[in-house]
Amino acid sequence: MANVRDRWIRALVPAAIALPLQSFPGAALCSSTTQHSTVRVMTFNVLHDGAWALAPSWGARRRVVAEAIRSARPDVACLQEVSPRQLDDLSLNLVEYRVFPGTLSGGTTLTGWARPGAFFGRLFLGDFFDHGEYCPIFVRRGFGAPTDSGAFLLARDSPTPHVVNWVRIRLPSEAFVDVFSTHLGLVRGRTNGTQDDLLRLLDDHWSGTQILAGDLNALPSGPLLKSLVGVGAPRARAFQDVWTGARLGARGGTLHWGLGLPGPRLDYVLVRPPCTIEGVRISGTRVGRILPSDHYAVVADLRIADPDGR
Repeated sequence: MANVRDRWIRALVPAAIALPLQSFPGAALCSSTTQHSTVRVMTFNVLHDGAWALAPSWGARRRVVAEAIRSARPDVACLQEVSPRQLDDLSLNLVEYRVFPGTLSGGTTLTGWARPGAFFGRLFLGDFFDHGEYCPIFVRRGFGAPTDSGAFLLARDSPTPHVVNWVRIRLPSEAFVDVFSTHLGLVRGRTNGTQDDLLRLLDDHWSGTQILAGDLNALPSGPLLKSLVGVGAPRARAFQDVWTGARLGARGGTLHWGLGLPGPRLDYVLVRPPCTIEGVRISGTRVGRILPSDHYAVVADLRIADPDGR
């Protein structure tokens, strides 16, 4: 009888413990089905080490940036303004992530009357001016299965080229997620040719859920964001801005000038088709006296639909 009783206790106790958990917010995220569909995405402009800025040098910021990423525990971290040196350093510091670097965006090209400005460009941007940046994607080891990756350059209707790096990940639920990391410019290309080229290339790659993350250098009310989130565009191509769609949203801006001052929101996580957004928050704040970058990071928890639509 004791053996029979013990078997009943072992069978019933786990069920009794599990039942109360269902009444707590977020408990469903712990089930095997929904856990496999939850993706934590970070976007973070880490500030190119060749660019003049008010933030400390890369030597002082390196470990702070790595810890800002690690402490946020993203499944996928999309970075911008990464130099070759910074890419090597972060790859060494964040060994728990697989790195998909993509390609360098390429240097700035000045023509005609603007050519004399190259001297000042190199003075303030360093090798960013001649070589551009990486927009690498760091994927946590053990998170899904990256199946493909690549990079493409956007149309050159501005002096500064822009690269879009991407990786396709198969989740344990068998859902596929394509993640894109990019950094767009302040010049006119962001509102005409570059914008159209970005949407066309994203549409061409659309085979499941898409997450577009990066420093878009655009205001939420600007033409680029309006185009991406479907204001005046067909619903089928519209992205969801997770910042405004979250139940637990973030506040403020993301550019802080390297001083922690208030600034505009220039960094975004966008997703299509729309999904459940568990929360959005700001990360990459001051550690002691050091700010990791001149931007805050954005971290979003997204629940991606399983292939059967759950």
